[in-house]
Order: sequence, then structure tokens, then C-alpha cells
Amino acid sequence: HTTWCRALLLVSTMLSSAPQLANEAETFLKAYASRFRYVFQTGLQTGHMAVLEEASLMCRLLALMSNTSALAQTLAAEAASRAVMFIMGSCLSERANSSEVFLPMSGEERLAAQVPHVALDCETTPAQVPSIFHQRVEYLGLDILRNLFFALLKTASSPQWLG
Repeated sequence: HTTWCRALLLVSTMLSSAPQLANEAETFLKAYASRFRYVFQTGLQTGHMAVLEEASLMCRLLALMSNTSALAQTLAAEAASRAVMFIMGSCLSERANSSEVFLPMSGEERLAAQVPHVALDCETTPAQVPSIFHQRVEYLGLDILRNLFFALLKTASSPQWLG
């Protein structure tokens, strides 16, 4: 999963540094469109931090490509229709309370969530507030929304939509 996220980061960084490489990024997007759809339709609801991070990187790529790629526009619209309400409800609704959806699973996540090591069922123990884990969930949720809205804004202001 780490390698896949690095590939997403590499493509989005490449595209932000060299927009003329949009055709190569389009090829990448076409090859992995099904993964994008899976993450936004059902993957986020699993409650895994790794999928939330993946969705954040995907949204960054969609925001960068939405003014030149019809596929990116379609994926951004699909992602917005599926993910926005979920992100609002699961990551950002109760800022004083921990997410009931995104729970610390790995040892590193439990450490960042300040979950006591004596907890019998660590996978279902919510993160402490405040904690690094809780802040990371909120940050990623906001990052997803920012990039999705940016992609939709670029799509709505494109010549195809204005004309």
C-alpha cells in the first residue's frame, strides 16, 4: 500500500511541477480508474487510516487534472457524490470527540491515538482527543474536501461547462 501511495504522490508531484505531462498522467488515471472508484464508493467506509490517506492523494491528483481531463472530471464528480457527506459525518462532525469510523488499528496508530496498551479490544477503541491520530483524521478529511471542491470548481469553470 505504501508503494501505491508513493506512486500517487509521484504522479501528482510530477504533474504539479510539469503540467505538460498531463497526457502521461491521463494514461495513469485510465489504468487505475477502477481503484479510484472503489476507494470512493466503498473503501473509505472501511475506516482504515491507510484508505483515508490514499483518498487524499487521489483527490490531489484529480484536482490537478480536472481542467484537462474528462476522466478526472468524472471521477471527481463521482467522488464528491460518494465521499463528501461521509467525510463530513465521519471525520469532521464532532471535533471534540474521536471518530467512530476511523479507529486506530496498527501499533503506530494506537500509539498516535494514545490508546492504552491495556485495552482488550484495541481495534475498537477510539482515539483520545486531542491526539495525533485524531488530528490526522481531521486533516485528511479537510484535505480531501479541499481538493475535491477545487477539482469541481475547475470543472465548472472549464470551457465545456461555460459554453
